[in-house]
Amino acid sequence: MTEKPLFIIANHIYVIFLTNIYFIASNVLFLFLYTFVEIRSAGILILFITLLPIGPSIGALLYSMGKLVREKEISPTRDFFQGYKKNFKISLLFWLAQLLMLTVLITNLHQNELELHAILAIFFFILIFFLFLVSCYGFAILSRFEMKLKDLYVLSIYYIFKYWKRTLLNLFGGIFALLLYIQFPVISIFFLASGIGWMLMSNLKSVLAGLEEGQIW
Repeated sequence: MTEKPLFIIANHIYVIFLTNIYFIASNVLFLFLYTFVEIRSAGILILFITLLPIGPSIGALLYSMGKLVREKEISPTRDFFQGYKKNFKISLLFWLAQLLMLTVLITNLHQNELELHAILAIFFFILIFFLFLVSCYGFAILSRFEMKLKDLYVLSIYYIFKYWKRTLLNLFGGIFALLLYIQFPVISIFFLASGIGWMLMSNLKSVLAGLEEGQIW
């Protein structure tokens, strides 16, 4: 029965929906700020603090979606919070580093846009996209493997270039998800985060399997 395509699809929709709800709930501070307060008036420090829980939430989400990709069926509540607890520290540290760099880049991008430095603005945009790609590999790796932060960065950057086709799929997937949210914000918010997580872990399944077998470089 569990092998029937209809059951598999229904189960995946249920898991993606429920884990997405947990992801939203674990980021309720940012969502409150985003919904009821003007971001610019909130102040960069408050915004930064409300964004911090996103890191562990992504770690938990990819832990769950990775297990779903490998095993086809999971317990969404147990696995999400197990992943949250297991990967909390490294997910938070990795996200903190990413968030600090992203804050610097966006601040500089905004200043250069105001001053019409087009070349510098393009350069900062490229760096922001690069940070996104590092996050894709970094969070996917730490969802399954214990690793020092420095090693995580080195491996993530190396994989961006080694698996460039998968890297492009990650980039296009991120752009597509952004466009989907812009077009259908109310509907997509209930499935988008977990849907992206599932696609990312599916795309990187063989990469992570190779890493598990010791094929690092």
